Amino acid sequence: MLDVAQCFFRIRALGQKTGLITSWGGGAFGFMRSLALLGPLTVPQIAQMRPTSRQRMQRLADELAAEGLVEFIDNPKHRRSKL
Repeated sequence: MLDVAQCFFRIRALGQKTGLITSWGGGAFGFMRSLALLGPLTVPQIAQMRPTSRQRMQRLADELAAEGLVEFIDNPKHRRSKL
């Protein structure tokens, strides 16, 4: 168990250094992986696929957009929920 914990902390530190783990938690890599595999999705769609809340995914999406890693585009199927 100690080896697993040590490995976790090393991976987390690397994720923080590379920007894949934000200051308030992980998830950026999984978020962007979902988009890469499935194409444009709404924040609620991503949240439904992951064990987390829509609000947490919205904060992550906003943070990634501010860093220029993702962008919001108009959703032809919904007026307010952007892709």
